[in-house]
Amino acid sequence: MHFLSRGHPNLRVAGEKLRQRGGAGLLRTRHDEAEPRAMGFRRVRHASGVVRRFAHGGLCVACPQPGGIGILLIRQTPVPRADARTRLARGTEGACRLHSPAGGAGRLTEGQNVVWAKLAGLGRRWLGQRKTPLNERQARRLTAFEVYLHLHEKMRSRTPASVIRLGDGEGALLGYPTITNRQDVDRSLLIWLRTKAVAEADVLALVDALKHAVTNADIIGLPRTKQIEQEGFHLWRAVQESVDELGLLSPSTLETHTALHRLLQHALLYRPILKDSPFLGIVSRRPIGAALRELFNIGEVRWYGVRGELDATGPVEQAHYPDSFHELERTLTVPFRGAVFLVGAGAFGKVYCQWLKERGGIAIDIGSIFDSWANVGRVGEPVRSLDVYRAMPSIQKHDAIKRYNNLADELGLDVPYADASASYVRALPETW
Repeated sequence: MHFLSRGHPNLRVAGEKLRQRGGAGLLRTRHDEAEPRAMGFRRVRHASGVVRRFAHGGLCVACPQPGGIGILLIRQTPVPRADARTRLARGTEGACRLHSPAGGAGRLTEGQNVVWAKLAGLGRRWLGQRKTPLNERQARRLTAFEVYLHLHEKMRSRTPASVIRLGDGEGALLGYPTITNRQDVDRSLLIWLRTKAVAEADVLALVDALKHAVTNADIIGLPRTKQIEQEGFHLWRAVQESVDELGLLSPSTLETHTALHRLLQHALLYRPILKDSPFLGIVSRRPIGAALRELFNIGEVRWYGVRGELDATGPVEQAHYPDSFHELERTLTVPFRGAVFLVGAGAFGKVYCQWLKERGGIAIDIGSIFDSWANVGRVGEPVRSLDVYRAMPSIQKHDAIKRYNNLADELGLDVPYADASASYVRALPETW
C-alpha cells in the first residue's frame, strides 16, 4: 500500500468543513489534481466531506495539517513514479505510513498524528484489508540459518544491506508520540545516553531517523510473542504496533526475531560470516577488534567507538549524542562495496546501519553480543562467549541445527525450530 501526504495552505475553508464532519473526507480541487494523476489515479473529482473509493482500489481521505489540510492518498498498486516534491512510502498489506510534506509547515502535533492514525485505520477497513495474525507472521519469520544465507548472498554479490533488530527501547521511539509518551522515551534515553536531557526537536529528529532506518532495512528482527504479551510492560508491544500502524515495513523487508544476534551465536554462524574477511568494521563501545581479527583471521579491523550505556563501561567518554552521533555521520567510511560492519549502539546503531548501507556496506546489528564477546557488561549465558568458537573449531550443519534448537529450549526462546529437512538447509555449507 502506498501513500502520499501534501499540505495545501489555500484550502483552509474546505479543511474546516472536513473537520466539522469528523476530520475525514475526499477533497479534489484544481490545486492537487496533478498529484493523484501522477500516482496513476484515473479518476479525479471535485468532492468534499466524503470518503471516496476509486475504481482501481484506491482510497483518498483528508485531515487537518499545520497551515491547512493534508491530503492522504492510499492505493494498493505500485506507484510508477514519484513527484520530486513529495515523499512516497511503502507499507505492508494492511498497514499505512504517514510522511509530513517535504519542506512543509512543520511537524504534526500529537493530536494531529492521532487523527492521521485513525484515518489510516479507516482506510484499511474501507479497503477490506486485514492484518496477518501475529502468530502466523511469527511462524514465517526467518531462522538464523536463513538470515545467514541472505547475508552470504549479499556478501558474495557485494550488495549493500542493513540487518537490524527492534527492542523495547526502539519501541519507545518508534511509537512516539502517538503510541508511546515522553516518559517512555526518557526511560530509553537514560539507558543509552546516561541522560534524558534531549530537546524535543532532537527526539523527533531521532524518531524520524529511526523510522527511516526501519523502512530501508533488508532484514528486521521483531519481538517474540512472549515479549509482546508480557504483562505490565508495553514497550515490546509498542514495537509491533508501531511497525503495523505506521506501515514501516516495505513488501521486500524480511522478518526475523529480535534475538537474532543470539541465535546467530547459538549456531556459531558468526564464523562463516567473518572468517577470512579482508575487512571488518565495528561500531560499539567494546574495542573487541584484536580478538576477532585473531580468532577469525580477518585482514583489517576498524573500530568506531561510542560511549557505553548506563549499566556498562568503556574507554570512550565523549557523549554519544549529539557528539559521537554527528561525528560518525561525517566519519563512517566503507572501504569497498560490500564491506561488513558489526554494530551495537542501541537505537542509534540502527541509524548507523542505514548510513553504512547508503555508503555501500553490509551492516549487521548485534547489540549486546559485543558485551558477551568482551566478557564485560551484559555478558549473558556462557554460550554467547567467543570461547565457544575456540572450543568448537568447526561444526557440522546438522549438529548446528540441533544445537540451535536445543539452546532455544534451554533458554526459553519462543522461536520456531530450524527444520533439518527444510529446503534452505541444502544451501548451507556442510561445515563451518
